[in-house]
Amino acid sequence: MAKTAHKAPEPPEEWLRCFDEQDNEVKPRTRKWIWSHPKQFKHAIGSIWIINSRGQILCSKRADNLHGNPGKWQTYFGGKVPDGSNCLDTAVRELGEEIGIHADSQELTPVVKTKRIERYIFAHDGEIEDFTFPDGEIQAVRWMNLDRILEQQKDQAVWCNVITPEQEVVIKDFIDQLD
Repeated sequence: MAKTAHKAPEPPEEWLRCFDEQDNEVKPRTRKWIWSHPKQFKHAIGSIWIINSRGQILCSKRADNLHGNPGKWQTYFGGKVPDGSNCLDTAVRELGEEIGIHADSQELTPVVKTKRIERYIFAHDGEIEDFTFPDGEIQAVRWMNLDRILEQQKDQAVWCNVITPEQEVVIKDFIDQLD
């Protein structure tokens, strides 16, 4: 798919929900402040893995002009949770903004939930040409089998936000239920 110019760059002055090292919510900080104070606070994240009926995961290549991990591949869609929002709403909104899918929250299977992170699985069969990149944060997508992803994500120059062994179990359990 053609590369899309990033229409709405990550807003540096956007206020995000933040947490301390014990995952206690603290006062919100701007994205710019978080960038300039790495690892001082964690931010809330809402994200979604998309898995089709063949058990493949939709992977995305981040735009080259993003602040974090530009041009790298990842296995989920989502983002940082703005102040006043929650992880689920953020994940659903990001799905629409990043690849043009408008999912109902009832269609999502919750698989990870902590104080600051929520991750869901969305069962979806879509053709690559059906996905659009409305906000330009994504420049390409492709369906991949889990084994191929696990092998390729060893290359940290190409992949970010890699699947952990715990996440691998969750994904395999979901895929096994598809059979």
